[in-house]
Amino acid sequence: MQVLVLAAHGEDFQVIRDVLAATGQPTMDCDDAQALLSALARGAGCAILPGEALGSHALDGLADWVGR
Repeated sequence: MQVLVLAAHGEDFQVIRDVLAATGQPTMDCDDAQALLSALARGAGCAILPGEALGSHALDGLADWVGR
């Protein structure tokens, strides 16, 4: 199961990446909402995304993806 991580900055983001790496969980960093949506379309086990990254464009895209 690949975990998508929407790029964020700061200590929380590094902790998330460190924890996933320590468990051997494969991850893919997504630079922006469009990259996240493209990766979701290809398949992923889950996604971790910070609330501050969820602008209206990202929310619309996520809603469309969930509705499929």
